[in-house]
Amino acid sequence: MKPRLELEIRLGRLLDQTDVEGIVFPTNSDLMLIGDLGAEILRSGGIQIEREARQRGPIGAGEATHSTAGELPFRCIILAAVVGPGFEGIGTERQAGTFTSGKRISEATLNALDQAHILGLESVAMPPIGVAEAAFPVEQSAEIMLGEIQAFAAANPEAPLRRVVIACPDRQSFAVFDRGPLRRLAS
Repeated sequence: MKPRLELEIRLGRLLDQTDVEGIVFPTNSDLMLIGDLGAEILRSGGIQIEREARQRGPIGAGEATHSTAGELPFRCIILAAVVGPGFEGIGTERQAGTFTSGKRISEATLNALDQAHILGLESVAMPPIGVAEAAFPVEQSAEIMLGEIQAFAAANPEAPLRRVVIACPDRQSFAVFDRGPLRRLAS
């Protein structure tokens, strides 16, 4: 059976993707709302998001869970751990020059999609995972994420998840994700 999952690559902020039911927030295994995006989620959605997220953690790097979306216009926020606790990564696998690995990005992407499936979401948006949070190369993140999205679609043709949006915050990441050869997911 042909996968029925639509992939959209967009230039824009994750929180502006209000036509989806949930968003994926890449974070650390302590589920902290980190970085500029985390601060924006706190400002716009409220402190209850961080409280609930912290109650659900810690989780292992590569794993995912979810929390309320607070005042944000989504059903939930899926929290995908791409780095270890406090970014330390002591004794953990990391690619040189980054705070994570391709394996963790792969696991975090697939586990985030699994969370969307478990929650019955029909649509989800996510940023380039590992790029802002862990200094991972955008080209490698794109290859890994798009491969995991394709694998999820093939393995779950009857899943309620029908649309995945990758919200690229800048033109560079948009150009990488929107390249023809990478857009290999059939809708």
